[in-house]
Amino acid sequence: MDTFSPLISLTANWSSVAMTRLGNTIPPSHLSHRPDILAHPIPSAWIPDDNEFVLALTDPDAPSRDDPKWSQVCHWLGTFKGTKAKELVEYKAPAPPEGTGKHRYVVVVMMAKNGTTEELDLALPEDRRHWGYKGERSGVKDFAKINGLKVVGESCHFSFASWGLC
Repeated sequence: MDTFSPLISLTANWSSVAMTRLGNTIPPSHLSHRPDILAHPIPSAWIPDDNEFVLALTDPDAPSRDDPKWSQVCHWLGTFKGTKAKELVEYKAPAPPEGTGKHRYVVVVMMAKNGTTEELDLALPEDRRHWGYKGERSGVKDFAKINGLKVVGESCHFSFASWGLC
């Protein structure tokens, strides 16, 4: 992910976890259902009320950090505008393979670079692996570029398989 200026404060809460924090570790068994997303403009940011946002959950460590040949994996994609949300790619719960160490699961919020408040016409990923693009580490950055989006918020959580302990 490139450096960006955050406009949105973002929190992802899975129902089985009291509160997630940036960078904390969550057992895969707690990630079976899609999270509730809390997104609020940063006080110094000005964002029109009628902007449509794109929300993505991606795994840059598939099948492992040492061997990211499947990365990135698209775990979820949707849009929201005000209180209305639309799922574009169904939520797929993270399930890191045993012995692959911690995986980063990154929740990203994007908006149109041109500032339009019109409904976005997005080219959706053709596959979950590499988001349908070619090559290792392809994913949300490619999706954003193709769709004229910029990142305005991000939250990263870790999960790893500790089979029998979760």
